[in-house]
Amino acid sequence: MAVLAFSLSVSAQDFVTKPGRMDRSQLNIGVYHLRPYARTEAHIKDLADCGVDFVICMEDDRPALDLFSKYGVGAIVSGIVPGWWGGDGDNAGKLEETNPLSKYEEAAASFKDHPAIWGIDIGDEPSALDFPYYAKVMAKVEELFPNQFAFLNLYPNYASVSQNTAAQTKSQLGTATYDEHIKKYCEYVPADYISYDFYYKNIGVAKDYSNLRTVSDACLKTGRGMWVTVQVNSYDPKVWITENELRFQAYSALAFGAENLTWACYTAGWWNNQVVDENGVKTQQYEKLKRVNAELHSLGRDYMKYIRRSTTFVGFEGTKMLEGSGEKSVKVYGDEIFTNLSAGCPLIVGEMEARDGGSGKALFVCVADDPYDKAPKKHILRFKSPGREISVRGGEGYLPMKRDSEGWCECVVSSNQGVLIEAAPLFPNEGKWRQTKKLIAFDLDGTLTQHKQPLSDANRAVLDTLATRYEIIMAGAGNCKRIYNQMGEYPITIVGNYGMEESRIVDGEFKIVREEKSPVDRNFFDEKCMELRKKYGFTSFKGDGNEYHESGMVTFALLGTKADQADKLVFDPDKMKRRKMYPEVMEVFKDYSVFIGGTTSFDITPKEYNKYDAVMKYAAERGYTEDQVLFVGDDFDDGGNDSQVRIFGMDYIRIYDYTRLPEKLHFLF
Repeated sequence: MAVLAFSLSVSAQDFVTKPGRMDRSQLNIGVYHLRPYARTEAHIKDLADCGVDFVICMEDDRPALDLFSKYGVGAIVSGIVPGWWGGDGDNAGKLEETNPLSKYEEAAASFKDHPAIWGIDIGDEPSALDFPYYAKVMAKVEELFPNQFAFLNLYPNYASVSQNTAAQTKSQLGTATYDEHIKKYCEYVPADYISYDFYYKNIGVAKDYSNLRTVSDACLKTGRGMWVTVQVNSYDPKVWITENELRFQAYSALAFGAENLTWACYTAGWWNNQVVDENGVKTQQYEKLKRVNAELHSLGRDYMKYIRRSTTFVGFEGTKMLEGSGEKSVKVYGDEIFTNLSAGCPLIVGEMEARDGGSGKALFVCVADDPYDKAPKKHILRFKSPGREISVRGGEGYLPMKRDSEGWCECVVSSNQGVLIEAAPLFPNEGKWRQTKKLIAFDLDGTLTQHKQPLSDANRAVLDTLATRYEIIMAGAGNCKRIYNQMGEYPITIVGNYGMEESRIVDGEFKIVREEKSPVDRNFFDEKCMELRKKYGFTSFKGDGNEYHESGMVTFALLGTKADQADKLVFDPDKMKRRKMYPEVMEVFKDYSVFIGGTTSFDITPKEYNKYDAVMKYAAERGYTEDQVLFVGDDFDDGGNDSQVRIFGMDYIRIYDYTRLPEKLHFLF
């Protein structure tokens, strides 16, 4: 593989850029341009529903920005400070004389902050001759705008247009080569990211791969994040970018470690076939982009736990896709964790390690056999990872995976799909837990079953086997009777509603043995939940907006209590919509415990009720100590209904795929 090698003078401690209001811990998805004809409330709600986190080249339109705040969208605003575009190279080296620092100071003096303004656009595609002065501009803008970061976007490796000659490209870049252009940026510009755009339909995949390599390796060497802009629109008005072509662009960038992804263009900016046309009407690109963005957000939470360390091309032999890129292909991928990885087709494999410095290892794999979506296929991805627990996640959730007696892991992948393969030590506490654990508590949905679906025979057999060695109970968010019925009347003790009720099997019959009820001020909840609905755009729902349980627990159902199951499953699979709301829901109901429940709701209970305290109360009554208790669940992240188990330090096993529960818990048998 080609490796960029140079000495860089701006180190991480010298960066002046700050995150501002952008949550850099998540994979952020942006778009270029939201024109005035697409700034009604309905349009901006559609923008948010499309999975867009921010808009670049937004104007300082205060009514529109108010709507951005309402729907959780950020703006990188142009026109606040003097603009700059490198263009055809005639401007090269003239930034300082055209835009002295005093102009930026004057602009800041008249600026009024707004919570939706995340960044200040300071220029696009400058020549390297202007990088030394941009160091001063960026530092000044970061100083003058304390709540925003300075945004600067660079040329791709073909410079301004695909038709450039070599001489024109050199004139625009201000350097002899693109590698040198990026080197000069890293030497002078104190930003903690490199942002550039590349439109592969006009240029080809080989040059795209070369650009990704140059920028991603520079980011790796200098501690920067890579921000990539790709195309949802098209140069040729007769050609529409397909959904799989969107996937290819996104997932190939992620295999090189991209941390921000932007689509050009949402409304008119350049070229044709935007997401919303000039009449403000959604085109065929809207639903394509919405589906792909949903996949990216679903993958993004786990993907962003890792940082890219290398990228390898696998299985490109016999194709022409790497010609002119400087890249080499290997037949199979291998490292110290994964071996013999291949799929009988071209793959782009990004090696990743835990961002927090922990022991986590992962691969991000883009299935790159059909970048122009001519003949998509399915392939068998095969690899080995001895002594590791493996999960394979795609944009729609965890993929079924088989592991045979020889240690081969296999799963089915599709052309242009991206998958995150995570590896964890295999059962690190196997010997200890089999000896010390006496009580195992299970969550239901996502752990033993799909949401509100029956208990499978395989997972019923797991419970039967464990019950011969341990005491097993259910610890659920739902009420005991609902859990009992969903499990097909499986005979087990159930602690329901986060500990507000308990059921047992007495003489072969289901019986509620404890109910703790708390009074509920329905008017208060109706009023506050409606305020939240209006702010976040969930005023349409089926059935009732809130479910009031006899115990006193309240379920704030965003789609309503009678929403269709299919709609619920696709509404918020990665919980990102509810995670954005969660801090405010917690603040509104600060005297209660609040959990992200089910697939579309929040569960709100009296402060003292949560799964940790519920399980420990049950354990104490039976003489178990905490080190004798094990919890099995799926939702331990902040706000998740199993989160208190993690926060308070109980031993737990996280289930990523309920269909693989037997494999996951076999060591306890």
